Amino acid sequence: MPSTWVSIPVAGAIPAAPPAKKLPKDDWPHPAHMDEAGEARPAEHRQQRAVERARPTEAHRSTLTIFLAGAAAGAVSRTSTAPLDRLKVLMQAEAGTTKDTTILNCVRTIREEGGWKAFWRGNSANVVKIAPETAIKFLAYDRIKTSLCEDIAHPTMKERFVSGACAGAISQVLIYPFEIVKTRIVVARKDEVRGLLGTAREILAEGGPRNMYRGLGPSLLGIVPYAGIDLAMFNFFKESWINKHNTPPPVSMLLLFGAVSSTCGAYTAYPLQLLRTKLQADGRARWNGKELVPQAPEYTGLVDCAKKTYQLDGLRGFYRGLIPNTLKVVPAVSMSYVVYETACNYLSSSGL
Repeated sequence: MPSTWVSIPVAGAIPAAPPAKKLPKDDWPHPAHMDEAGEARPAEHRQQRAVERARPTEAHRSTLTIFLAGAAAGAVSRTSTAPLDRLKVLMQAEAGTTKDTTILNCVRTIREEGGWKAFWRGNSANVVKIAPETAIKFLAYDRIKTSLCEDIAHPTMKERFVSGACAGAISQVLIYPFEIVKTRIVVARKDEVRGLLGTAREILAEGGPRNMYRGLGPSLLGIVPYAGIDLAMFNFFKESWINKHNTPPPVSMLLLFGAVSSTCGAYTAYPLQLLRTKLQADGRARWNGKELVPQAPEYTGLVDCAKKTYQLDGLRGFYRGLIPNTLKVVPAVSMSYVVYETACNYLSSSGL
């Protein structure tokens, strides 16, 4: 008689689980969508995670990454718009000294000095100045915003503006002597150019180290609102796009955001930037056909410069060069933001 096995239930034994239903691969929850107990998170949480991954926060970018990306952004954008920058600076420096300072006259003067290459005169000094300035500005903005904001994921416009204003002021003070040298080279005629070191020695000989910071007051008064508005608006637009689309903005939108933010900032601060440029260029040596002849400064300070500019050309005199400045600032700043974001993403993905 064959033996028969009878299964006897044992107290405390765990019953076998029913076979699991195999779901299609696309239906399996991603680990990021599961909580600690293995349950699927709600859709709102998954959306927030997508936003966080799309937002390039400071924690994902090292100091070296931000600095190198900022330097690259400054060098590329300024070199691309160097002709417009020289035209703008020349019109600013001559404003209040003659009523013949028009765009066509300045273009003709620059071209007669050395052909089309003359439009890039001073670009080396420009890059030496703008590369570290942009790098310091972006780095300072990120670090100040991190320390200042109560909620770093959702900074207020006030916090953005203060962070941008402080970053602009810090970068301007640290790099300002290069700004003086660059301005002198850009406004100089062909026979007046002495190079970086020669121009620096000339400025020091005129008034010592203090002369390297001539015009710093109006420069800070101009850069604080400009940098505050520009950085605050651009980052607000970028964060708003990310929150709405759960993805970083494309290049076309970065260009648009930069154009709007830079235009608003530039129009607000332009009169002060013009006075700064006039004070920087004031007192430079002039070529008399045989040699460079030192000139006495025309302005005693910011108030005197503003008064004489107004007496010659009224309110219009404070906006000399605004058109070439706008034509330069909009593509330059937009390009700067695109290069910065692209370089940051590339360097971060490379493990830097």
